[in-house]
Amino acid sequence: MIGRDEISCKISPPNEIEIFEISTNTWKCEVTCGQEPILSEGFALHAVEKSYKLITVSGSEASHSGLFNRVDVLDITLSPMCWNTIDFEYFGDWTMIPGLRRNFSSIFDPKSKIIFVFGGEKHHSKKNDMEICTSLIIVNMSTFFNDD
Repeated sequence: MIGRDEISCKISPPNEIEIFEISTNTWKCEVTCGQEPILSEGFALHAVEKSYKLITVSGSEASHSGLFNRVDVLDITLSPMCWNTIDFEYFGDWTMIPGLRRNFSSIFDPKSKIIFVFGGEKHHSKKNDMEICTSLIIVNMSTFFNDD
C-alpha cells in the first residue's frame, strides 16, 4: 500500500503490503495484485469478520468523478492478496449527490454489510472554500459479500 512520510510520500513499493508477525516479532512484505487504494484525508479501514477482507474508504474520487469517495476491498484469502475497487451506482436524488468527502468518519456494520459515512468536508475548487457535511451516507456492500 502506498504510505506517506514527510519526504517521499511512499513508504512501501507499489503492490506490496507490510505485515508485522506478532509471534516472531518481525516484519515481512507480501505482494498484492489489483490497483491499491490511495491514502488521503479521511482514509478509513474496516476489517470484515469471517470473510478475511478489508474495506477502505478513501478521500480520493471513485470512478464516477465527484459522485462519491473511492471504496476498495482487499481479499487476504487469495494468493497473492488482491485489491478490488468497488464500482457502485447511486440511486438517490441527483440534485443531492453525496460528492467527494474528506476528513470523514465511517463505520462498517458486519451484520447488515453496510458502511455508514458521516461528517467530513467537501472542497469546492471553483470557490476555493470548504463545506461541512452533516448528512449520513449509507453504502450497501451486501452484494459484494456472499454469505460470510
